Amino acid sequence: MTDMSLLAAAGLTVIGPAEDGTLPTAEVAWRLLTGISVEPTLVVPDDGPDRDTVVDAAWLRLAREAELLDEHGEFLLAVPGAGASGWAHVRWTPAARLAENLTRTSGLHRYPEFLAMSLDSRVVCGATDEEDGIWIVRAQVPPQWTRPQEPHPDAIAMAGMTLRERVEFLRRRSGQTE
Repeated sequence: MTDMSLLAAAGLTVIGPAEDGTLPTAEVAWRLLTGISVEPTLVVPDDGPDRDTVVDAAWLRLAREAELLDEHGEFLLAVPGAGASGWAHVRWTPAARLAENLTRTSGLHRYPEFLAMSLDSRVVCGATDEEDGIWIVRAQVPPQWTRPQEPHPDAIAMAGMTLRERVEFLRRRSGQTE
């Protein structure tokens, strides 16, 4: 699970973990940000004096344009690193400083690295370091990456049945008799 204290230190309101079995995994969603054929939506030079402020402003603009944040400013967030996997449910605040706090280190350099996804799993937007600067990538989540949310009608019908009743139910559904 993503380190909740890290997200709070980044100025976000942490609502809690967001693993409910219907979301694409964070590991899969990172492919939309770091895959070999990915093109950046926007590139921020990584040596600018206000790099982190520029990255945050650009990320927030792109996220809002795509309605990644809901009407309460809530979204899902994942960061890479040791012990960090999965989604956290967070709320944006004016004090948020993602690019400054959600980073990875390479040698002597620190780079923003985070991925956000809308609560409805429709769109992602994140920041990562590449050769030519900090890439901010916004992408639609392919529908097949979202796990089904509705249980199968047979599962609903069989809820509360004994094993014997389930077997009989399935036999009737398939037209078999004993």
